[in-house]
Amino acid sequence: MDTRTTLFLTAALALTLAPERAAWAATPQPLKVMLIAGGCCHDYATQKDLLKKGIEARANAVVDIVFIDDDSTRPKLPILGSPTMRRAMMS
Repeated sequence: MDTRTTLFLTAALALTLAPERAAWAATPQPLKVMLIAGGCCHDYATQKDLLKKGIEARANAVVDIVFIDDDSTRPKLPILGSPTMRRAMMS
């Protein structure tokens, strides 16, 4: 194989692998997760912490918790009715 052919094949291989190498080197940003909990019928006070710990241990994620300590069947979740509060919680 002559020098020009070797040089051409080396350059072609380098260009082919360059995007994959860049993808391997890039660290993805963590997924933002919002856990909204509250109400009756479950132990949300304990479960919210267990879920946060479990999700963050198994995935590249950051979990923010909105917990309403209300044991009624229809707890008021302010985040669901207020666009301003939603934006503040998501930033």
